[in-house]
Amino acid sequence: MIQHFLTPAQKGIETLSACGADQNVIDAFKILFARLPDLTIFRPDPEKADWYPCSKTVNRMADECHIHDFKRPNEDFTDIYAWPSTTIEDYKVYGDPPYIIIGRVNTAGFGVIPTADLEDLMDKEGIPFKVVRKIREHLNSRPAIFYM
Repeated sequence: MIQHFLTPAQKGIETLSACGADQNVIDAFKILFARLPDLTIFRPDPEKADWYPCSKTVNRMADECHIHDFKRPNEDFTDIYAWPSTTIEDYKVYGDPPYIIIGRVNTAGFGVIPTADLEDLMDKEGIPFKVVRKIREHLNSRPAIFYM
């Protein structure tokens, strides 16, 4: 599911320091690590300085969800990602895994084809009803319609 790596927070903080991350970023992760012992750091692209705090604890307390389309280079399809999150100490913290793929853009027509067993996946990950409702509303607003 997640093709990029999740680094345990303590090792991630050392990595942030070694990579020359801004001290404010390092301090933010230290604050979050103190609040969330299961904190991990997700880095989607090792070539970029994007670091996302993630925690399984957040899965059950997420009250926000960013949904967006993402097309990988050299692939003929576009996945729909949902990033459940909450705000702790003024910092956005994502669930662990940081995102779930909720569907794929229908290449044989319009709309979105939901991921198989999506409801089971959201239940397994402990995604709260408020976020599940937002995901359902997004998918229901873009039903798959196939060309004839």
